[in-house]
Amino acid sequence: MPLDAEVAAETVGLITDAGGAAVAHVGAVGGSEFADALVRRAADEFGRLDVMITNAGALRDRPLRNTTDDDFDLVVTSHLRGTFTCGRAAAARFREQGEGGGSVVTQVNNDWSGLCSSENPAAPVRHVR
Repeated sequence: MPLDAEVAAETVGLITDAGGAAVAHVGAVGGSEFADALVRRAADEFGRLDVMITNAGALRDRPLRNTTDDDFDLVVTSHLRGTFTCGRAAAARFREQGEGGGSVVTQVNNDWSGLCSSENPAAPVRHVR
């Protein structure tokens, strides 16, 4: 599934229209460069970083026999590596700030669907996160 900058922009609009503050930084989580840029963008826009919530993920709910290597890699990259790289970037920023902030929150984001198959390769990923 491609990333949708329009949906991100719409979400920012809903938040700002309701009186909140928001920015979108669209990209694939997992890589260190993206995680560092994400944290830098938040700090630049809001003056500091107080919390990182790592709830990005990719649902590939297929039986094991129908799961491709690319499907599995996408799940592991977004769920595990994305949590790691974003959490590490946030922790570095918290330390740099010297005070305040310091929460890295991980969130399981796919179990609500009720559609998870027991053979799904993402299942162990969700429990590890």
